[in-house]
Amino acid sequence: MTVDGTSPETIAHNLMEIPAKVDVQVKINEGGQEYIFPGFGSVPKDNDIGAEYGGVAYSYNISHVLLYVPTGKTTGRVITTDKPYLQVDHCMNNYPTFVTVQLILEDGFVSEGLGIPSMTVDHPWGKSACGTLFGVNSKSITLWAANKINDYVVCYMDGWGPNADLAFTSADVTIRAWQFTSSDVVFTSEFSFIKGDTLPGTIPFGTTIDIDHHLVVVEVSDFESFQVRDATDARVRVFYGGGSANLGNPGEPYGGVLFAYTQSDALLWVPSDSSGYLIYVGGLWGEDSDHFHSNSVTIKTTVIQAGYTECPIPPDIPNALKLYNGTLAGSRTLYACPPGFSSNGGSPEVVCDGLAWSTTSYSCSVSSTSTVPVTTSGATTATLSTTPETSINPVACIPVTTNNISLEEFNVIVEGLKISKSNTSSHKRSLTCAYDPRPSSTAIGGVGIGVICFIFVLLFIIDCTTIKKKKSDH
Repeated sequence: MTVDGTSPETIAHNLMEIPAKVDVQVKINEGGQEYIFPGFGSVPKDNDIGAEYGGVAYSYNISHVLLYVPTGKTTGRVITTDKPYLQVDHCMNNYPTFVTVQLILEDGFVSEGLGIPSMTVDHPWGKSACGTLFGVNSKSITLWAANKINDYVVCYMDGWGPNADLAFTSADVTIRAWQFTSSDVVFTSEFSFIKGDTLPGTIPFGTTIDIDHHLVVVEVSDFESFQVRDATDARVRVFYGGGSANLGNPGEPYGGVLFAYTQSDALLWVPSDSSGYLIYVGGLWGEDSDHFHSNSVTIKTTVIQAGYTECPIPPDIPNALKLYNGTLAGSRTLYACPPGFSSNGGSPEVVCDGLAWSTTSYSCSVSSTSTVPVTTSGATTATLSTTPETSINPVACIPVTTNNISLEEFNVIVEGLKISKSNTSSHKRSLTCAYDPRPSSTAIGGVGIGVICFIFVLLFIIDCTTIKKKKSDH
């Protein structure tokens, strides 16, 4: 995408439901190095303010994502309300690992909350500030919306595409908060920082991340939270870093931390101007409610495993049988030597970390008392002299999780994993009626029952009449 390109650009996701989180990654090449900047969930402002503006904004619905880029003015860069204040308890009694604030709009699309404000000073008619800020503490999530003249909780308008003319003064809010386990967090780094100090050049992840399966999050919190982030102080809020800055007029207060990342490290930018703060919520945001700013903060960078990742099919070991219980993170593969072969004592088990299997030195060689020929590839068969004309396929893909075992135990496990057809969920569902809560279904069922009962009652009355008539004849 480029400035003055197609805006909005439509990308189908075909999930047929609102995603819990959309991650828009804006990749640039600077000096031969690729960097990724995150997009933002609402256009921060229109192009009537003279300052440079930029970034990639997005919204989404149940089927596709719309991407907006700056258009119409050379200042644009692809990189660079009635109740405007609300507090919502998240009931987790601790700081969530990750939070999304989704703004459900009248047209069915969804925008997302921001961690960095754009303009902060009231402005003349015809110039708009847009978006909804949010901060998180151990008890609640706080939202601030711009609420001065011509401001909107979400907009996609002037300077963001010839067909971009969407502005919303209200939205329904859906908040999701996650508390991830250590296995979900690939990397985390936290340090205190005071404006004027020198930032680290980069923050190395210590591993190569997969941008399709990992989410990079930068959190900025008041300096005190470095000591009290254990949820003992609900006043301290956490704000998320952003991928671009969109400022107002020169000298206007602003704030926030910007970041970009590669597959191996993250880069941070902080304000250096005298009117810039590391955290800033004030001016036209939230109708003068709960305003504050700070230049002493804690900056935390986290890499979260998002969705699921898979390993390839486990590798074969010559002459060895193998069992594995899947290819997702945490899956295990077990190797065993068949009769006539013995192992070298290496670990018979490897584990999937989500991308690759762990390594093992395990191998199978011919026993000293056996005349069985050695195979050169795990994909071929090994013919056993003890059972003529019988071959063993070493690529047995049968799910199981266990420790070091003999071939006999191996076979017992295989038999134990077989499931009777009568115990499957599909068989059980075929014998039960599915519940249908629709009133129309209830009405149809009631009418059916009534008709059946009426027929039986009618037959009963006819029989009674016949019996009574026969008795009267006698």
